[in-house]
Amino acid sequence: MRFGCCAGPEKADVLLKAGCDFYEPTVINHLVPEKSEEEFMFLKEQFIKSKLKPEAFNCFLPGDLKVVGDTVDEKRFAEYISRAFMRAGEAGAKIIVFGSGGSRMVPDNYLTEKAVSQMKRALEIIVPAAKQNKLAVCIEGLNKKATNFLNRIDDIVRVVREFDVPEIRILANLFHMTIDEEPFFNLVSAAKYLGHIHVPVPDLEWIDKYEVPFEHKRFFNALKQAGYDGTVSLEDNGGRIKNWDHDVPYIMKVLKEMVVK
Repeated sequence: MRFGCCAGPEKADVLLKAGCDFYEPTVINHLVPEKSEEEFMFLKEQFIKSKLKPEAFNCFLPGDLKVVGDTVDEKRFAEYISRAFMRAGEAGAKIIVFGSGGSRMVPDNYLTEKAVSQMKRALEIIVPAAKQNKLAVCIEGLNKKATNFLNRIDDIVRVVREFDVPEIRILANLFHMTIDEEPFFNLVSAAKYLGHIHVPVPDLEWIDKYEVPFEHKRFFNALKQAGYDGTVSLEDNGGRIKNWDHDVPYIMKVLKEMVVK
C-alpha cells in the first residue's frame, strides 16, 4: 500500500519528509472549479513545483450543488466536473473522492428510488469526464450524521456494480465505518471495487484520544484479505495533529508497520 495525507500544497514539503507517497488536497479549495483559469494558476504552479504530488482530491462538491433532490442543476454539475477533472489531471491526480455529504443529502419524505436514480444519472455524467482525464471517482461511505444516503460500503456496491467501470470506485473510510458500526467484512465483499482508503489518526501517547476506538490493525487486515494494495490517506478528523513536523513521521511509521506485520 502507498500512504498519503489529506492536506493542501502548503504541507507538501513536510509530508514528503514525513515519508508520505502523495498528498490529498480538496477539489473545492485547490482546484476551484467555479473560478477562472487565472485564479487557478497560482495553485497549479504549487502542484507542479512540489516534489510530492497530489494524487487524490477530496471535498468534491459544495453543499449547494445537489446530485439528489428537487434542486439538481445538471448543467452546473456538468460544467463543474468538466473543469474540476481537467484541473485535477493537470495537477497529476488519479483519484477524486466523492464524499460531499451535503450534496447527496436526500430531502425529507423523498423517494429513495428516485434518489438512487439521480445518483446514477450523476455518475453517468461523471464517467466520460473521468475517463478523458484518467481519473477514478471513489464514492465514500459516510456515517449517518454526515449524510442520509449511501452510508455503508454495501449500499455503494449496489450502485457501483451497475456501472462496473474503472472510473467509478469505492472509498472505504475507517472513521465512518466505525461510527456506524459497519463490519469490516464488507471490505472483502467490495474487494473488486475498492479504489482508495481513508484512515483517522491512530492512537499515540501525545495525540488526543477519540471517544470511539478505531481498530486500524484489524481494518488493514481486512483490506489485505480483500487483496487491496492501493492508496491510503491519513485524515486528521478533529484536528488532532498539533505539530505536523513532529507528528506525521511517527504516524506514517505506525501505519506502515501495521500493514507489514
